[in-house]
Amino acid sequence: MKPALVSVKNFINKLKIMYIKIKKGFILSIDKTGKDRGKAKYANAFIGFGVSRRRSSTGIYLQDAINAGLPVNDEIIPDSETVVFVSVASEGIQCMGKP
Repeated sequence: MKPALVSVKNFINKLKIMYIKIKKGFILSIDKTGKDRGKAKYANAFIGFGVSRRRSSTGIYLQDAINAGLPVNDEIIPDSETVVFVSVASEGIQCMGKP
């Protein structure tokens, strides 16, 4: 095989590995306000803690990320390529002493 052809094949293989490593984005099954789809589009990891007694958006997003094969919560091993979508449910949480 010619050296130039080997070099091109090596380059293509490196690109494939880079693409797999930095795969970004997942699709949300719901988005009540329309603002979260843009966040999900760029994420390659997800941190989210929902209200366990309710089916919160955060809980749904967590399942969407799992279904997309993204690392979630404690599974994340961050590096310089990590882009995390963070979602924390606000239902039932008191802010400054008010329900």
